[in-house]
Amino acid sequence: MAVTKNMLDALHRGSKILLNLAAVLGVICALVAVVAIVWGVRPIVFSTNSMSPSVPAGSLAFTIPVDSAVIAPGDIVSAQRLGDGKLVTHRVVSVDHKESNTTLIMRGDANSSNDAAPYDVSDGAQKVIWHIPHAGGLVTVFQSPWIIGGALALLVIALIPNKKDKDRAVEKTPPS
Repeated sequence: MAVTKNMLDALHRGSKILLNLAAVLGVICALVAVVAIVWGVRPIVFSTNSMSPSVPAGSLAFTIPVDSAVIAPGDIVSAQRLGDGKLVTHRVVSVDHKESNTTLIMRGDANSSNDAAPYDVSDGAQKVIWHIPHAGGLVTVFQSPWIIGGALALLVIALIPNKKDKDRAVEKTPPS
């Protein structure tokens, strides 16, 4: 089957549309990144089912920094576990404000008992504001060095000028 001029024109138009859509998506991503930086939004991926069924393993959640004074029972909060410093994200069962210290008792929704030790959140914590079930896998895929390397390679290839670009530049140059 021979490639016709109409087929090439359609392919060219399609590639322009895809490029424009990618540019719009890029601008949206940049705006979201700026908003996230300004508001302190942080993504987290739930690695266990301790918050199931409300937040299943593999869910992507977004957190914002909050002062310990605004944390209330029922909130889903990320706090560092005493001892190993591991970040734990569970539902707040109770809040204890004593002088300048605030501690939380937390429990995963799927757990039958409270976490073993309280969490000190005197300096604040991260509160979950939104989550997307099972979307965390997509985030971890995009963290792969193969995906990042492939995206960078495509960017480099896209920036390499081709013969058509050179011909167009020559055509647009006014005669001297």
